Amino acid sequence: MVAEIANTRPLKRLRSKGPNDLPRHVEPRRPIDLWFDDGSIILETEDNAQFKVYHRTLSRYSPVLRERLDVLLSLEKQESVEGCPLLRMDDAGSDMEHLLKALFDLRYYDSRDPQPFVCVSAVWRLATKYEIGFLVEDSVSRFKTKYPMNLKDFYQRDFANKIIMTPGQHYDVIDLARKMNMLWILPSAFFLCWHNRNYRVNISKGMPRPDKSIATLSMHDQEALISSWDQIHTTIAYKVFAWLNVDKYPSPRCKNPLMCSKIRTAIASRLILPDNIPLRGWSAQPYVEHLCTPCTYIVKPAYELALEKFWDDLPSYFGLPGWGQLLAGHK
Repeated sequence: MVAEIANTRPLKRLRSKGPNDLPRHVEPRRPIDLWFDDGSIILETEDNAQFKVYHRTLSRYSPVLRERLDVLLSLEKQESVEGCPLLRMDDAGSDMEHLLKALFDLRYYDSRDPQPFVCVSAVWRLATKYEIGFLVEDSVSRFKTKYPMNLKDFYQRDFANKIIMTPGQHYDVIDLARKMNMLWILPSAFFLCWHNRNYRVNISKGMPRPDKSIATLSMHDQEALISSWDQIHTTIAYKVFAWLNVDKYPSPRCKNPLMCSKIRTAIASRLILPDNIPLRGWSAQPYVEHLCTPCTYIVKPAYELALEKFWDDLPSYFGLPGWGQLLAGHK
């Protein structure tokens, strides 16, 4: 027999700032767009946020919440607020707010629109926890678009981006991927940190987020990123772009040696700093459209083959398992 719970509770909680302070009442935070007058259940989070929503909707989409609600509503006497059953949640109010808005307001979390990282992260974590399948799939697809697992999608990531970029985001994504055990995200996220000067120079002290908090990497991930710097730079400069060396990739039939030499030199000058390295498909490379046809015929396949090899090896630069093992974990 399930133990009975008192059927009423105060609207306000007693809280105190410290051992020498007298208890004080704290008004629960109630987001107006998640407080439905005809709602049938009140969810209360660990930081005293309350949401009055519809228990049938929660039960429909979440088997975990369905089970908890079935137990709660089967009690002869229930803990309640203003006559409405109360379900306590061990989640942060801000996270729960993102999840509930995704469930109850289709305009808020439209799968066609980009969403802020903090929103996608919260929805992914709680949708996974409460087994809300369609929101898990949507969230994962957004991360796959921004942090892709194959080279072709990496080229297109900025054109199909579904996560709004904010300072420090790559650090937070690496931390989130570790916590969610979604390690397939890590190679792209690490590489984007490597490619951006702000992430490189702030690796030890972290990067300020828009809310002034600091995004940081664990010491393990800091070491993984630092140890990759020179190795990746050298590989890209001397292997992926090896075709810039006219001695290694001569073109005896070159129709305009002076122009083609200038183009190779111009591209080579961009490789000094990682931020300037144009890691993208051949047609998107700067200046290559001005190479003569015989030169293009020789150097384009060399570039594409070396780039594929670099991408295949990318996880190893950060001490990660190969793509095959990472992808197996994803499936």
